[in-house]
Amino acid sequence: MANLTRRPRHDPTLLYRYRDGIYAPELLGAALTGLDFFTWLGKSPADARTICKSLALAERPADVMLTLFCAMGLIERKTNTFRLSAIAREFLTRDSPWFVGPYYAPFAHRPVCRDLLEVLRTGKPANWAGRKDTRPWAEAMEDDAFPQQFTQMMDARAFIWDRNWQVRLILSLSEMCSTSQVGRESTPAASLLHIRT
Repeated sequence: MANLTRRPRHDPTLLYRYRDGIYAPELLGAALTGLDFFTWLGKSPADARTICKSLALAERPADVMLTLFCAMGLIERKTNTFRLSAIAREFLTRDSPWFVGPYYAPFAHRPVCRDLLEVLRTGKPANWAGRKDTRPWAEAMEDDAFPQQFTQMMDARAFIWDRNWQVRLILSLSEMCSTSQVGRESTPAASLLHIRT
């Protein structure tokens, strides 16, 4: 891993966003091809509990899906009731003449899309990135290779923001120490600040 005191010349945030966004189209595809979610919601605006019950979805992954679709501007939440946005009503409902569902039809055969549907229905985590040659997450972490790969992946994500995190931590600890009623050197925060600076 690179020396964390060095800084790159350019901001890689966009590259990380591309990587982090890979599940968004898959989840949209799952909702369109596996649930016909937008057609259903267009006819039945509902709260999260009703959506889960009506579509047989687990609460936690459904919350992730609803949050994503709100962020994408496809649904709106008002007083705990979810409704379609105008763009979703025009393009994501089966009864619209401009329905784009057929364009998403190939998603139904993608392993990650199928895994996301399974997660939505069961609430249980799927195999790593749709791979069928791997064990469930908790079991995979028992071997050396998988945790090493995962740690390298997290390191690659964290190294660019680590320096900013360190600065925020030091400033936060400094503030804690300056407002402490106890002597500076006797607080855990003061000890950490002393070590970090």
